Amino acid sequence: MNILKSRKAEGYRGYIFSRKINNNFIPQRVQNLVIKDFAKRKNFFFKLSSTEYIMNGSYLMLGALVKEVKTLEGVIFYSYEMLFDNVSFCRDILIKIIKNKKNVYFALEEFQIKNNTDIKNLLKIIQIKKNSMSFVESKTLKELLNKSNKKRYKNSRILSQKGIYLPCGPSQDLNDIKKVIDIINKY
Repeated sequence: MNILKSRKAEGYRGYIFSRKINNNFIPQRVQNLVIKDFAKRKNFFFKLSSTEYIMNGSYLMLGALVKEVKTLEGVIFYSYEMLFDNVSFCRDILIKIIKNKKNVYFALEEFQIKNNTDIKNLLKIIQIKKNSMSFVESKTLKELLNKSNKKRYKNSRILSQKGIYLPCGPSQDLNDIKKVIDIINKY
């Protein structure tokens, strides 16, 4: 049986992790479902995903994907948070993909990279996220939230113990709001 190979670029290859993403383990099947759903909504032909090795800092499969990119329309990453480990290497990979005039998407965030400006913006987003994560994990924040500082946040403590909490949310209709107002007015 003779199969002719098409020289036309076809389809999008997914890219997923087998290791934690931002300290969260996301099963490969979930990552693939997100990418598959994204591709379906965009009417893209999805050609399964390359799965990165589990070792921390490994981007061997991403490097191999760059070599394959000429035969694809583009790459769909599960999330830009996959790039946190080695931002400069991943930036170079994104530049190579864009230089080949291929599309790059991040399915979870529904974000597209079209040019170098988009890459710079993505790197800013990553840096802001990394900075905010390091602040949350920092000793300074833990000290601010430490229970030994109860005197410092006296009003907050009183409100948390004796405050009134009103139901709210987008599912609340006008009748619910009127009911809450009537109950409050009775007091």
